[in-house]
Amino acid sequence: MAGINLGTESQQNEYLVENHSVEYRNINGLGSSIQAIELPNALRQSRSSIDQAIQNRVDMILQQVGATKGSFFYASLEESTWTTYKTALASWVKYAAIYNYDFLNISNEQYRAFLEHLYKDKASPSFIMLARTALATVFSMKTGQALSDDARVSRQIKGLQKKFPQQKPDRKYHEPEPLFQFWECQNISSLVEESLVIRLATMLVLFNSIRFREMYEIKKEQTISSEDSDSIYIRTKIQSTRLTEVIICHTTSRMGVSPLTTLRECLK
Repeated sequence: MAGINLGTESQQNEYLVENHSVEYRNINGLGSSIQAIELPNALRQSRSSIDQAIQNRVDMILQQVGATKGSFFYASLEESTWTTYKTALASWVKYAAIYNYDFLNISNEQYRAFLEHLYKDKASPSFIMLARTALATVFSMKTGQALSDDARVSRQIKGLQKKFPQQKPDRKYHEPEPLFQFWECQNISSLVEESLVIRLATMLVLFNSIRFREMYEIKKEQTISSEDSDSIYIRTKIQSTRLTEVIICHTTSRMGVSPLTTLRECLK
């Protein structure tokens, strides 16, 4: 992470620099910083006070770009996203204090240099990616232009991804019990060819419209029935942390093929 200017009383200002792996003291004769957090004695200053000063500046950034709680900009992102973005903004505030930058504004050059600083300071690839997205998103709310449009930044990120490729976890699928239970109840030998084809087609429709993993998770208590349709509440690829409504209804495109009927049989 970047550091914070802790004093302006002497010609050589003292900084408490928080490295991503260790804390150390540094003497830097940059003169009085416009970003200085005024503290009469750095040694007496508690960590909580420093953190609060940083948080105040993060709040100032959000206020300036119009992303305060209740605003359209703030509502455009999930609360959990803002929590992680504020972490990246705090790192930017510390970095700006070291180099005497105006933390309320950021140029493309400062943006690129900040990401490079994080890399040299042993920040994790995931945090660098977060910082890139967070700063580009937040400051674009003020300017209307995305910082990430800088081709050099794109090259930096591509290089980072090459050096530290992410290992994709193996996807595991469970058997869709409702469908298999329904299928096991069928007397296959008594079904004429047409009925068998219809039932197989219906099952394929369900598989493809809801996805294999979600079929396994369907529970009877997650359905709401109406006269001509059922609403199922499942997790989707986009919204994995909340249940999304999926409506299953009768179809008239093929006579006798009804995903709704099959679904109701599965959930009996």
